Amino acid sequence: MGAILRSSMKIYHVNPTCTDAARCEPRGEYGPVTMKPTRKQLNKADWVCWECGEHYGSTIPSAAAFHEETCGVCGKLRPCTQPRDFGYLKEVHV
Repeated sequence: MGAILRSSMKIYHVNPTCTDAARCEPRGEYGPVTMKPTRKQLNKADWVCWECGEHYGSTIPSAAAFHEETCGVCGKLRPCTQPRDFGYLKEVHV
């Protein structure tokens, strides 16, 4: 079991026995966290943080209930709410 280090507002999970960076990277609900989430991650995320919701959602909520949870998109422990508050999540096409 790894230790949890807290530094100001950031929380780092440390696994002292892991030597392979690819296996020790942060993981979201549906696999390794990537720069661009898959359609499955966006459709199946139960909780979404403000940053991911603002980026992948279609609306910005005027009111929403947030609680500390792991974001289903980026895999980080942050204040999260339901994707419906952001008009659900969609892929961003550049």
